[in-house]
Amino acid sequence: MAKAKTVFLNQQEMDLIHAQSVKSLQEIGIKVHSKPVLEILEKNGASVDYNAMVARIPE
Repeated sequence: MAKAKTVFLNQQEMDLIHAQSVKSLQEIGIKVHSKPVLEILEKNGASVDYNAMVARIPE
C-alpha cells in the first residue's frame, strides 16, 4: 500500500522559521521562573536579567 507524503513547508520556509526563532531567543529572550535555571543558562552563555527573569540565548 502506498503512503501519502504530506509536505507543509518547503526548505526555504523552514529556514526562515528557524532564523526568526533564533532571533527571537536572542533579542526577546525567554521568561524563566526559576533562579537556578537562570544561573545555569547564564553559566552557558545566556544574557540574564534576574529582575525580569528573562534569559536571552545566543546562537
